[in-house]
Amino acid sequence: KSQQKKNVVDPVWNEECELPADMPLKFTVFQADADGKTDVVACATLDLVEIGTDEFNGELPLEMDENPTGGVLRLKAKRGDEYPTGKGSEFTVSIDNPKKKALGLEVDNRFLYFGVGEAIGGEELFKSQQKKNVVDPVWNEECEIPADMPLKFTVFQADVDGKTDVLACATLDLAEIGTAEFNGELPLEMDGNPTGGVLMLKAKRGDEYPTGQGSEFTVSIDNPKKKALGLEVDNLDPAKLFVFNVKKSSVMDRYNEEQPENKIEAGCFITGVTVADDSKGDGKDSSSRGSQAMEKVLKKNPKQVSFVCKRAKMFRVPLSLPEKGGIGVQTPTNPLGNSLLITEVKANGAVEAWNDANPDQIIETWDRIVAIDGKSGKAAELTKLAKAAQKSANVVKPLSANDANPDQIIEPWDRIVAIDGKSGKAAELQKLAKKAQKSVVLTIVRVASEVVSEEAAPEAAPEVVPEQTVDP
Repeated sequence: KSQQKKNVVDPVWNEECELPADMPLKFTVFQADADGKTDVVACATLDLVEIGTDEFNGELPLEMDENPTGGVLRLKAKRGDEYPTGKGSEFTVSIDNPKKKALGLEVDNRFLYFGVGEAIGGEELFKSQQKKNVVDPVWNEECEIPADMPLKFTVFQADVDGKTDVLACATLDLAEIGTAEFNGELPLEMDGNPTGGVLMLKAKRGDEYPTGQGSEFTVSIDNPKKKALGLEVDNLDPAKLFVFNVKKSSVMDRYNEEQPENKIEAGCFITGVTVADDSKGDGKDSSSRGSQAMEKVLKKNPKQVSFVCKRAKMFRVPLSLPEKGGIGVQTPTNPLGNSLLITEVKANGAVEAWNDANPDQIIETWDRIVAIDGKSGKAAELTKLAKAAQKSANVVKPLSANDANPDQIIEPWDRIVAIDGKSGKAAELQKLAKKAQKSVVLTIVRVASEVVSEEAAPEAAPEVVPEQTVDP
């Protein structure tokens, strides 16, 4: 009977015993409480005679009532002085990839760039600069390329070692669409399947690029019965209203159905409101600017009203947060709607650091946060997500569990791949870590190593000091 391991999930015993080898052996894992009550957790069987060997080094599947539990018992059995060798921790893999397709491996740092070439078998005509660790890259680069052939735009991802994968592709064929210029979006695909992303670009033949869909547009509404317009707006920005909802079957909802090109919908900004003013009988209109004044006019449900609107531009930024200080922006104490208005970008914060590194995609005062880690919701929910945001940690601080379990310590450069049995992307794991209370089960991965004796232990690896360390 082995020693007991207290409050562990995947126990490591590292114990030896001498047993008869001419009979099947049953290994039973027990769980005992503080009062000594014992339950069987799982069992495994080793029959050296049946498998036709004198020794063993491997895994035995664990079962309960003849049903597999999904767990294994790792053990070694020897007859002589040395245990048989098992599957080593290091191995080599060689891949044949004649068509240079994406391998599908993702690394911590990534560099995004795009290349342009002939759509069918052509050489690369242009390659952009690389953008490091961005989600929605902005290149703002120009190149001259032939327009008499279909062009293929390929987005690549490279790691720090220069290894490159193809993320997505888009094709522009001006001859096929019957135009000499272009200003719009190209849908991105991978292996013929849409990715959901787009590549925005302009193509010109002369001196000026063609105009695309403008950001500003005007909407005029006739409302003779002075019904509720159905707009729900956020007025915290002093200069403009932010539309966060349009009520169904309202005046504005019906207008949007009739005029899909210039809809006032959630995510739209209103910068000016003009109403027909018949009170003086002079036929002049009354215009309002400023969010408070515009909202006051809208609440009156005027018979005739015109809006000056601007479309929203949405993009995502990955932030590396410091140990203290959060995202690095100031937001209203009592936010409205389904966004967080940025009233200040704090000095020396995560957002300012992003702005310094990405001048083509800066975050500014009066911008709005509409999602955090891909999750949107009401302003109160976004506030909670912002407060719960964690950092990208690269050092593991000492844990009290290490003192109690010297055979299974957690060390710097180990990796957490699941928390309480839940795996996911790094951002999801960070949220789970933040929510963890008095107890938590971490699933750790590290480079596997063989158990070695003290006499044969290898020299300690040289200490590696990261450029920046933060507390997870």
